[in-house]
Amino acid sequence: MKIFGQHEEAIHKNTEASVRATASSTTPAARRSAPTADGTTTRRGEERRRSPVKSGISPNAAVGPHLLILNRADAVDSVQKYFAESLAQLRELLNEGTRLEVRGLQSGAGELDVVIPLAVLYHRILTLVDSIEVLISAGQSYGARIILRALLETGWSLDWMLRENVARRIGQYYVADIRRRVAELARVEHGTDEHSRFKAALGHQAHLLDCSEQEDNEIRSNRQQLIRKLRDEPRFRAINDKAERIHKKWKREPEWYPPRFG
Repeated sequence: MKIFGQHEEAIHKNTEASVRATASSTTPAARRSAPTADGTTTRRGEERRRSPVKSGISPNAAVGPHLLILNRADAVDSVQKYFAESLAQLRELLNEGTRLEVRGLQSGAGELDVVIPLAVLYHRILTLVDSIEVLISAGQSYGARIILRALLETGWSLDWMLRENVARRIGQYYVADIRRRVAELARVEHGTDEHSRFKAALGHQAHLLDCSEQEDNEIRSNRQQLIRKLRDEPRFRAINDKAERIHKKWKREPEWYPPRFG
């Protein structure tokens, strides 16, 4: 979190000066002029003649944002000035993380107990870190906080999965994911109770569920294939039976992370 706070403090000084400058923009002379995307100022009449926009929000919208309010170049410059070294270390960490994932998958290729922690949760962590690096490099530290929350939650999930009862928790995650996909397919498969309820909920947009007979058959086939995965493997069948009992009792799908599915 330190880099987020430092970055905002650094660009806050630049923003303060810019905001103070808005006082001068209330004068008649300033109102007749406007800042362009490159920081220069043109007369309003000249800007209208130069703008390629003939209609829409306004002729000025095509020029760029008001630089006193949204100056992307300044934000990027501040990041590179104060946090270039930190970002370089973050990129190196991310690059090494991708190689660790490849090595881990090669050591247990095709094994579910390796695929789910590495190819699902750990891979999600890498993509979230990559998104944070891209946003901070573009000067968008505030927006990166949202992804940081998702990163923390994914990290907690992976830590919980690997802390103890690993095989059991991996199985619960797998079963919960399959059940979610089965439920989603049931909503769009014609003839199911879930489809009828979903169609009624959509109201005048129910036509979005229309599909050809071939597409409906493919949906039905995919759903049945997923159901067989839960029934054919004893390890998953026991977990699925527990989840089914919870669903019937509480009318909801259990989350994957409780020690015994709720």
